[in-house]
Amino acid sequence: DTFHFNIDSYLFSWLVFIKSLLYVVNVLPIQAQQEKEYEERKDFIRRCRLFSDWTPKFKNLLEMSIRKESYPYGAYIMRQGEPVGGFTLLSGRYTDPPPP
Repeated sequence: DTFHFNIDSYLFSWLVFIKSLLYVVNVLPIQAQQEKEYEERKDFIRRCRLFSDWTPKFKNLLEMSIRKESYPYGAYIMRQGEPVGGFTLLSGRYTDPPPP
């Protein structure tokens, strides 16, 4: 009796396993974060009265194109006279600065 080992099949199985493992480790966390951010954008649009009269089609387009940015205390958000790359909507609240 001779034992025939198909190396191609063995390597293919390992490659499929490694690819699946890489997907679980690398892609799923990113996908979960993207879904969370998308839900936050949808919720923001739903709560903001500015968009209440917009059609669902335009709300969907906005959900895909807006982005949330955070700035540390004292940072410039925009400066007078600088070109703007689009529409800026500010939302949030002011808190007293930390003591020096």
